[in-house]
Amino acid sequence: MTPIEKEKLAATANELISDEASIVEHLKRGGHGADEIKGLVESGAFDVLGIRDGFFRALSAFKDIIPIGIESIVESGPFDRAQKVLESGGYRIISLSENAQLRIQQGANHDISRNGNWTREGIIYIPKEKPRLVRNSPILYSAREAVKAHRNGKEFYPTNDGVEQALTDSAEFPSSNIEIPTGSFGEDALTVYAFGGEQQAKAYGEFLRQAGIKKLPVWVVDQDYVQKQNRPFARQMWFRNLGGGSILVGYGRYLRCGDRLRGVKVSAEGTSQKSGSLEESL
Repeated sequence: MTPIEKEKLAATANELISDEASIVEHLKRGGHGADEIKGLVESGAFDVLGIRDGFFRALSAFKDIIPIGIESIVESGPFDRAQKVLESGGYRIISLSENAQLRIQQGANHDISRNGNWTREGIIYIPKEKPRLVRNSPILYSAREAVKAHRNGKEFYPTNDGVEQALTDSAEFPSSNIEIPTGSFGEDALTVYAFGGEQQAKAYGEFLRQAGIKKLPVWVVDQDYVQKQNRPFARQMWFRNLGGGSILVGYGRYLRCGDRLRGVKVSAEGTSQKSGSLEESL
Protein backbone atom coordinates (compact mmCIF):
# COMPACT_ATOMS: atom_id res chain seq x y z
CA MET A 1 0.00 0.00 0.00
CA THR A 2 1.42 3.38 -1.04
CA PRO A 3 1.66 6.30 1.42
CA ILE A 4 -1.16 8.06 -0.44
CA GLU A 5 -3.40 4.98 -0.27
CA LYS A 6 -2.61 4.59 3.42
CA GLU A 7 -3.45 8.25 4.01
CA LYS A 8 -6.81 7.84 2.26
CA LEU A 9 -7.61 4.72 4.27
CA ALA A 10 -6.62 6.48 7.46
CA ALA A 11 -8.90 9.39 6.59
CA THR A 12 -11.78 6.98 5.98
CA ALA A 13 -11.20 5.17 9.26
CA ASN A 14 -10.77 8.42 11.17
CA GLU A 15 -14.04 9.77 9.79
CA LEU A 16 -15.92 6.61 10.65
CA ILE A 17 -14.55 6.40 14.16
CA SER A 18 -16.72 9.33 15.16
CA ASP A 19 -19.64 6.94 14.92
CA GLU A 20 -18.90 3.30 15.72
CA ALA A 21 -22.20 2.19 14.19
CA SER A 22 -21.05 3.74 10.93
CA ILE A 23 -17.94 1.57 10.92
CA VAL A 24 -20.09 -1.53 11.24
CA GLU A 25 -22.25 -0.42 8.32
CA HIS A 26 -19.13 0.39 6.31
CA LEU A 27 -17.78 -3.11 6.87
CA LYS A 28 -21.13 -4.64 5.90
CA ARG A 29 -21.22 -2.65 2.68
CA GLY A 30 -17.86 -4.14 1.74
CA GLY A 31 -15.84 -0.94 1.80
CA HIS A 32 -12.33 -1.27 3.17
CA GLY A 33 -12.23 -4.85 4.46
CA ALA A 34 -12.12 -5.44 8.19
CA ASP A 35 -8.83 -7.30 7.79
CA GLU A 36 -7.27 -4.39 5.89
CA ILE A 37 -8.20 -1.78 8.46
CA LYS A 38 -7.55 -4.11 11.39
CA GLY A 39 -4.05 -4.89 10.16
CA LEU A 40 -3.14 -1.23 9.94
CA VAL A 41 -4.70 -0.47 13.31
CA GLU A 42 -2.80 -3.31 14.96
CA SER A 43 0.44 -2.18 13.34
CA GLY A 44 0.10 1.17 15.11
CA ALA A 45 -0.18 3.10 11.86
CA PHE A 46 -3.27 4.94 13.08
CA ASP A 47 -2.30 5.55 16.69
CA VAL A 48 -1.76 9.25 16.03
CA LEU A 49 -5.37 9.48 14.87
CA GLY A 50 -6.59 7.99 18.12
CA ILE A 51 -8.82 5.43 16.46
CA ARG A 52 -7.46 2.15 17.83
CA ASP A 53 -9.93 1.69 20.72
CA GLY A 54 -12.91 2.89 18.78
CA PHE A 55 -12.23 0.60 15.85
CA PHE A 56 -12.06 -2.49 17.98
CA ARG A 57 -15.21 -1.48 19.84
CA ALA A 58 -16.92 -1.22 16.47
CA LEU A 59 -15.48 -4.52 15.27
CA SER A 60 -16.83 -6.15 18.40
CA ALA A 61 -20.24 -4.64 17.66
CA PHE A 62 -20.09 -6.24 14.22
CA LYS A 63 -20.50 -9.66 15.82
CA ASP A 64 -24.09 -10.51 15.07
CA ILE A 65 -24.57 -13.41 17.49
CA ILE A 66 -23.31 -13.16 21.05
CA PRO A 67 -25.50 -15.38 23.24
CA ILE A 68 -24.09 -16.68 26.50
CA GLY A 69 -21.06 -18.81 25.80
CA ILE A 70 -20.80 -18.48 22.01
CA GLU A 71 -19.97 -15.80 19.50
CA SER A 72 -20.46 -15.82 15.76
CA ILE A 73 -19.30 -13.36 13.16
CA VAL A 74 -19.39 -13.07 9.37
CA GLU A 75 -16.56 -12.02 7.07
CA SER A 76 -17.06 -11.44 3.36
CA GLY A 77 -14.37 -11.77 0.73
CA PRO A 78 -12.42 -14.40 -1.17
CA PHE A 79 -12.47 -17.59 0.89
CA ASP A 80 -8.80 -17.60 1.85
CA ARG A 81 -8.80 -13.97 3.01
CA ALA A 82 -12.04 -14.34 4.94
CA GLN A 83 -10.74 -17.49 6.62
CA LYS A 84 -7.56 -15.71 7.66
CA VAL A 85 -9.53 -12.84 9.20
CA LEU A 86 -11.79 -15.16 11.19
CA GLU A 87 -8.96 -17.33 12.46
CA SER A 88 -6.88 -14.30 13.45
CA GLY A 89 -9.75 -13.35 15.76
CA GLY A 90 -9.91 -16.80 17.34
CA TYR A 91 -12.88 -17.99 15.27
CA ARG A 92 -13.18 -21.26 13.39
CA ILE A 93 -15.37 -21.83 10.35
CA ILE A 94 -18.87 -22.92 11.30
CA SER A 95 -20.15 -26.43 10.62
CA LEU A 96 -23.52 -27.31 9.12
CA SER A 97 -24.76 -28.64 12.45
CA GLU A 98 -23.72 -25.48 14.30
CA ASN A 99 -25.22 -23.32 11.56
CA ALA A 100 -28.54 -25.19 11.77
CA GLN A 101 -28.63 -24.96 15.57
CA LEU A 102 -27.92 -21.23 15.50
CA ARG A 103 -30.72 -20.72 12.99
CA ILE A 104 -33.10 -22.49 15.35
CA GLN A 105 -31.78 -20.49 18.29
CA GLN A 106 -31.86 -17.08 16.60
CA GLY A 107 -35.02 -17.55 14.57
CA ALA A 108 -36.09 -17.32 10.94
CA ASN A 109 -35.78 -13.52 10.80
CA HIS A 110 -32.19 -13.33 12.02
CA ASP A 111 -29.30 -12.63 9.67
CA ILE A 112 -28.01 -16.20 9.99
CA SER A 113 -31.31 -17.49 8.60
CA ARG A 114 -31.83 -14.75 6.02
CA ASN A 115 -28.37 -15.16 4.49
CA GLY A 116 -26.37 -18.13 3.31
CA ASN A 117 -22.69 -18.79 3.96
CA TRP A 118 -19.87 -21.23 3.46
CA THR A 119 -19.46 -23.95 6.08
CA ARG A 120 -16.46 -26.07 7.00
CA GLU A 121 -17.78 -29.15 5.20
CA GLY A 122 -16.82 -30.02 1.66
CA ILE A 123 -17.68 -32.56 -1.00
CA ILE A 124 -15.05 -34.78 -2.54
CA TYR A 125 -16.03 -35.91 -6.01
CA ILE A 126 -14.31 -39.13 -6.99
CA PRO A 127 -14.41 -40.53 -10.54
CA LYS A 128 -16.11 -43.97 -10.66
CA GLU A 129 -17.18 -43.67 -7.01
CA LYS A 130 -19.93 -42.02 -4.99
CA PRO A 131 -19.23 -38.45 -3.83
CA ARG A 132 -18.54 -37.98 -0.13
CA LEU A 133 -19.57 -35.19 2.22
CA VAL A 134 -16.60 -34.62 4.52
CA ARG A 135 -16.71 -32.90 7.88
CA ASN A 136 -13.48 -31.00 7.33
CA SER A 137 -13.00 -29.96 3.73
CA PRO A 138 -9.44 -30.26 2.42
CA ILE A 139 -9.95 -26.73 1.11
CA LEU A 140 -9.68 -25.47 4.70
CA TYR A 141 -6.01 -26.45 4.72
CA SER A 142 -5.15 -25.20 1.24
CA ALA A 143 -7.51 -22.26 0.84
CA ARG A 144 -5.08 -20.06 -1.06
CA GLU A 145 -4.43 -22.77 -3.64
CA ALA A 146 -8.15 -23.53 -3.96
CA VAL A 147 -9.05 -19.87 -4.50
CA LYS A 148 -6.30 -19.56 -7.11
CA ALA A 149 -7.61 -22.62 -8.93
CA HIS A 150 -11.18 -21.28 -8.96
CA ARG A 151 -9.98 -17.87 -10.06
CA ASN A 152 -8.38 -19.56 -13.06
CA GLY A 153 -11.50 -21.60 -13.83
CA LYS A 154 -9.90 -24.84 -12.65
CA GLU A 155 -10.65 -27.49 -10.05
CA PHE A 156 -8.88 -27.82 -6.74
CA TYR A 157 -7.37 -31.29 -6.52
CA PRO A 158 -6.34 -32.22 -2.96
CA THR A 159 -3.31 -34.38 -2.38
CA ASN A 160 -3.86 -38.10 -1.87
CA ASP A 161 -3.09 -37.65 1.82
CA GLY A 162 -5.55 -34.76 2.00
CA VAL A 163 -8.31 -36.86 0.45
CA GLU A 164 -7.55 -39.82 2.71
CA GLN A 165 -7.59 -37.66 5.84
CA ALA A 166 -10.86 -35.95 4.89
CA LEU A 167 -12.60 -39.25 4.18
CA THR A 168 -12.00 -40.48 7.74
CA ASP A 169 -15.04 -38.41 8.79
CA SER A 170 -17.49 -38.50 5.90
CA ALA A 171 -20.85 -39.68 4.62
CA GLU A 172 -22.20 -40.67 1.22
CA PHE A 173 -23.38 -37.71 -0.86
CA PRO A 174 -25.84 -38.03 -3.76
CA SER A 175 -24.62 -38.34 -7.33
CA SER A 176 -27.54 -36.30 -8.68
CA ASN A 177 -29.76 -33.52 -7.37
CA ILE A 178 -32.28 -34.72 -4.79
CA GLU A 179 -34.86 -33.34 -2.36
CA ILE A 180 -35.14 -34.62 1.21
CA PRO A 181 -38.53 -34.20 2.95
CA THR A 182 -38.02 -32.10 6.08
CA GLY A 183 -40.25 -34.52 7.99
CA SER A 184 -37.71 -37.32 7.50
CA PHE A 185 -34.55 -35.52 8.63
CA GLY A 186 -34.30 -37.71 11.73
CA GLU A 187 -34.18 -40.88 9.62
CA ASP A 188 -32.25 -39.74 6.54
CA ALA A 189 -28.56 -40.70 6.70
CA LEU A 190 -27.34 -37.52 4.99
CA THR A 191 -29.26 -35.03 7.17
CA VAL A 192 -28.45 -37.00 10.34
CA TYR A 193 -24.76 -36.72 9.49
CA ALA A 194 -24.90 -33.12 8.25
CA PHE A 195 -26.89 -31.70 11.15
CA GLY A 196 -25.23 -33.49 14.04
CA GLY A 197 -27.38 -36.50 14.89
CA GLU A 198 -30.96 -37.71 14.77
CA GLN A 199 -32.42 -35.30 17.31
CA GLN A 200 -30.63 -32.25 15.94
CA ALA A 201 -31.59 -33.15 12.38
CA LYS A 202 -35.20 -33.70 13.37
CA ALA A 203 -35.26 -30.33 15.13
CA TYR A 204 -33.91 -28.52 12.08
CA GLY A 205 -36.45 -30.26 9.89
CA GLU A 206 -39.23 -29.01 12.14
CA PHE A 207 -37.76 -25.52 12.05
CA LEU A 208 -37.79 -25.59 8.24
CA ARG A 209 -41.37 -26.86 8.15
CA GLN A 210 -42.43 -23.98 10.35
CA ALA A 211 -40.72 -21.68 7.87
CA GLY A 212 -42.76 -23.21 5.05
CA ILE A 213 -40.02 -25.43 3.63
CA LYS A 214 -41.28 -28.95 2.98
CA LYS A 215 -38.25 -30.35 1.18
CA LEU A 216 -34.51 -29.68 1.38
CA PRO A 217 -32.84 -29.64 -2.05
CA VAL A 218 -29.30 -30.98 -2.38
CA TRP A 219 -27.41 -29.77 -5.45
CA VAL A 220 -24.37 -31.59 -6.81
CA VAL A 221 -21.82 -31.49 -9.63
CA ASP A 222 -23.03 -33.25 -12.77
CA GLN A 223 -21.74 -36.82 -12.90
CA ASP A 224 -20.75 -36.60 -16.57
CA TYR A 225 -18.31 -33.87 -15.59
CA VAL A 226 -17.04 -35.83 -12.58
CA GLN A 227 -16.29 -38.90 -14.67
CA LYS A 228 -14.16 -36.84 -17.04
CA GLN A 229 -11.74 -35.96 -14.24
CA ASN A 230 -8.67 -38.09 -13.70
CA ARG A 231 -8.52 -37.66 -9.91
CA PRO A 232 -10.69 -36.52 -6.97
CA PHE A 233 -11.52 -32.83 -6.63
CA ALA A 234 -13.13 -30.85 -3.79
CA ARG A 235 -15.90 -28.30 -3.63
CA GLN A 236 -16.88 -26.33 -0.52
CA MET A 237 -20.37 -26.58 0.99
CA TRP A 238 -22.60 -23.50 0.69
CA PHE A 239 -25.57 -23.46 3.10
CA ARG A 240 -28.29 -21.40 1.44
CA ASN A 241 -30.64 -19.08 3.31
CA LEU A 242 -34.21 -19.92 4.26
CA GLY A 243 -35.57 -17.72 1.50
CA GLY A 244 -33.60 -19.84 -0.95
CA GLY A 245 -34.84 -23.12 0.52
CA SER A 246 -31.90 -23.81 2.89
CA ILE A 247 -30.34 -25.73 0.00
CA LEU A 248 -27.16 -27.74 0.50
CA VAL A 249 -25.19 -26.44 -2.47
CA GLY A 250 -22.42 -28.86 -3.25
CA TYR A 251 -21.38 -27.66 -6.68
CA GLY A 252 -20.10 -24.11 -6.12
CA ARG A 253 -16.77 -23.17 -7.69
CA TYR A 254 -16.65 -19.51 -6.73
CA LEU A 255 -14.34 -19.29 -3.72
CA ARG A 256 -12.73 -16.28 -5.39
CA CYS A 257 -15.87 -14.18 -4.94
CA GLY A 258 -16.75 -11.96 -1.98
CA ASP A 259 -19.17 -14.37 -0.35
CA ARG A 260 -19.97 -14.81 3.32
CA LEU A 261 -17.88 -17.00 5.60
CA ARG A 262 -19.22 -17.46 9.13
CA GLY A 263 -17.06 -18.18 12.15
CA VAL A 264 -17.84 -19.30 15.68
CA LYS A 265 -15.96 -19.47 18.95
CA VAL A 266 -16.72 -20.27 22.55
CA SER A 267 -16.39 -17.30 24.87
CA ALA A 268 -15.05 -17.42 28.40
CA GLU A 269 -18.59 -17.89 29.70
CA GLY A 270 -19.04 -20.90 27.42
CA THR A 271 -16.14 -22.81 28.95
CA SER A 272 -18.01 -22.94 32.27
CA GLN A 273 -21.35 -24.11 30.83
CA LYS A 274 -22.41 -27.48 32.30
CA SER A 275 -25.75 -28.02 30.58
CA GLY A 276 -26.31 -29.88 27.33
CA SER A 277 -26.64 -26.59 25.48
CA LEU A 278 -25.33 -25.48 22.12
CA GLU A 279 -22.64 -23.51 23.88
CA GLU A 280 -21.27 -26.64 25.49
CA SER A 281 -21.52 -28.70 22.30
CA LEU A 282 -19.37 -26.17 20.47
